Amino acid sequence: MVEIAERLATTAERQTLIRGLLEYRALLGRLGYNEGIQLVDGSFVEQVERLRGRPPGDIDVFSFLDLPSLNVQDGALDAQGERDWDAEIIDVDRNKARFGIDSYAVIATDLDFFNLFSVINYWTSLFGHQRRTSAWKGFLLVALDPVSDAAALAHLEQLEAAHA
Repeated sequence: MVEIAERLATTAERQTLIRGLLEYRALLGRLGYNEGIQLVDGSFVEQVERLRGRPPGDIDVFSFLDLPSLNVQDGALDAQGERDWDAEIIDVDRNKARFGIDSYAVIATDLDFFNLFSVINYWTSLFGHQRRTSAWKGFLLVALDPVSDAAALAHLEQLEAAHA
């Protein structure tokens, strides 16, 4: 996350989006999702300002998460865990409004190898292309890491203080 903040927080709009991504990652931690990786993509990872003359509108985020440390019973989410999953983790409209991200996720530990590969293949194929041109572009892969998130937030605060 520090590298993302250092390389991509080049405008106020981008700084706001990175801050939203960091807030979403903090939410994951508060709900017990401490292990996982995220694919970060969308116009945010492109030079959309130069290519299309506009700032990125959001960040696309797909999370592969381990079963959380909270709200689990007999190896599965309990009722509260299910409510948190639906309302907090994967509610795309809500997360777009509050964090500026399109949030998608799976609990990877729930998938056997074949299904995990299928999910990874689908999302990397989807995220790996520009929507308008279908050109290959790739994505960023980031591990959940609160220490890195804190350092990225500190970098954003330094940038904001320098421009205040």
